[in-house]
Amino acid sequence: MLLRGLELEWVSDLKYLGIMFKTGSCLKVDASYIKRKFYTSCNAILNHCKSADDIIKLAMVKTYCLPYYLHTAYSALDLSRRCVQDLAVCWNDCFRRIFRYNRYESVKDVQYFCNELPLELLYDLLGWKFLRYVSHVPVALRTLFNFQRHVLREMSKQCGHAVSVYGMKQLVF
Repeated sequence: MLLRGLELEWVSDLKYLGIMFKTGSCLKVDASYIKRKFYTSCNAILNHCKSADDIIKLAMVKTYCLPYYLHTAYSALDLSRRCVQDLAVCWNDCFRRIFRYNRYESVKDVQYFCNELPLELLYDLLGWKFLRYVSHVPVALRTLFNFQRHVLREMSKQCGHAVSVYGMKQLVF
């Protein structure tokens, strides 16, 4: 393939804004790249603050790793449920490492008492906030983004009016 006389190299992956896309007949996101980045940053933080309190470690991971992780996961917009579950395993593994849980033990109770949501719900919460924001955008811009109100209604049925971690937590626990 040529572009202005220069030969373009054919690649199987494309990195754009921190997200790896796979080539194919439809758009796919490479979740393994996001997971590797999260594990790398999480391990770096936890290895440097071994003597810190567990809550401090969690706050560090939440501050420095989770925003990038959620940004890259949500920037892809429409991840499959399977992909979101795979990413949630990383978040749960972080809790397991901080609070010294085994791989087969659930961390849902620890997340509850640390006032943290499971990643699947954090992902849904970001989607809910985005959709609520978009619903107030002028009609001309909504049509530009091909916004469909039925998506907002479905999310509203699922989440009610919970637009915060506290509201989502009340729905779940």
